[in-house]
Order: sequence, then C-alpha cells, then structure tokens
Amino acid sequence: IKPVTTINNKIWPPNQPGTQFWYWRDINGNGIVDKNEVGNYDTIKTFNYGNNWAWWVGATGDIWIGSETTGIVKIPFTGFDSLGNPIYDVTKQTLWTQHLSKFSTVERLDYHQDIDTMFIAGFKPHSTPLSWGLAGDLVLGFSNWTTNPTLQYSIAIPQDTNNFPVSISVAEPYLFVGYVTPGFVFVYDINSGFQVCCTLEAPQQTWLDFRNDIQAYRRSNGNYIVLVEQDGDGGKVNIYEMLQ
Repeated sequence: IKPVTTINNKIWPPNQPGTQFWYWRDINGNGIVDKNEVGNYDTIKTFNYGNNWAWWVGATGDIWIGSETTGIVKIPFTGFDSLGNPIYDVTKQTLWTQHLSKFSTVERLDYHQDIDTMFIAGFKPHSTPLSWGLAGDLVLGFSNWTTNPTLQYSIAIPQDTNNFPVSISVAEPYLFVGYVTPGFVFVYDINSGFQVCCTLEAPQQTWLDFRNDIQAYRRSNGNYIVLVEQDGDGGKVNIYEMLQ
C-alpha cells in the first residue's frame, strides 16, 4: 500500500471509505487503493461488526466473525482473481444467533468444517470477566452448525486471579486452552469436559497475549503438535509435541 493521504496527522490509504468496516481488493495489482477496489462489508444491520474479539478463517477461506452479543456471521470465500487476491461475497453473509442465550459475551471461535462443528468460547451468563480480552470461562461445541446447530460439547474452563484464559484451539478429542501467564496450556477432553493435563510448560514459556496465540493439530500417528506464542522471551513461537 502506498499511503498518500493525511488525516489528523495520520497516514491513511488513498480512497479509504469514510466508514469503519471496509475491504480492499487490488484488482489491477498496482498496490494503490483505487476508488473502484473498495467496499463495505457491514451488510447485516442487526449485527455489530465492531464489538468482537472472535475471528476465524475456515479451512476453505470463509471468514467467521463472532460479535460479543449479536451473533456469528460468515463471509463466504468464492475463489481467487487472476492476480491471486482472495474474493469474498459480502452480499451473501449468513447470521447465526442460536447460541446467544448460553453466553453473556462471545469471545473466541474455532470452526471445524470437516465435521461441521463450531466451538465457541465466552463468558457464562452473569459471569464477570477478570480482565479485558480474555477467552471466557465456557466453551461450547455445536454440531451440524450450518444446517441445524445442536449443542454437543460443554467445557467449563477456570478463570481466577492466577489463571486468565486467552486462547483456545480444538484438535479432537481435546480442547487446548492457553493462559496469559505463566503461559501454560491446559488440555481438556471435549467429551467429558474434564481436564486431562496441565502441559506444555517450559522455563521459557512465560506469556501469552493475543486471541489466537495457540494452534493444535492432530498428526496421523495420533500425536499432537501445538504451536504456542511466547511473548516474554524475545517474541517467538514454541512448538510442542504431545504424545497420544
């Protein structure tokens, strides 16, 4: 992007729309935000696009956005243009609200397209967040998410002054929950809801501080690879292997 516009002493791309929720696709490949290349994506007026921590990019490129209190929307990915830019159809978004009564606020998403199951983290009704930006104290899994959302999994996760859950990742049958400090990752069985271990501790693992700072994957041999942000030791990603 070549910034050329100054607004309130800040540099902004040229032709930026006057609204907050906009997108750009570089149709001609010149690296400049041209007027015919931008648009607004806040097309569902009952959905609050600006009040959320929950974003997820699905396996086939769809973008999922979870508002704290107004639902979950999907912006469908439709392919790539001739320059390799992803194309999204903002006019064909879908809104889900069936889960709202289970949470006071929704904070994280993890959608598994292969089994059409959405895992949602947030705070229980009447819960009080102990800090800002946390993942919540409850994770629910809804099967048949795109056709007939059905609650299948419920996992309560601890939140206290020593444990601030900040990130989740599901690699069946386990839920991995990352905590701000000292950077531990707790592991839960999604079927029983029980914690199976407190693992992934290392002397250099001291701090997690953003919403998607852990990712877990199940290998073909049954072991699990877990990527964990490490912000307290120079900024890096630690990679762990958890044996089956």
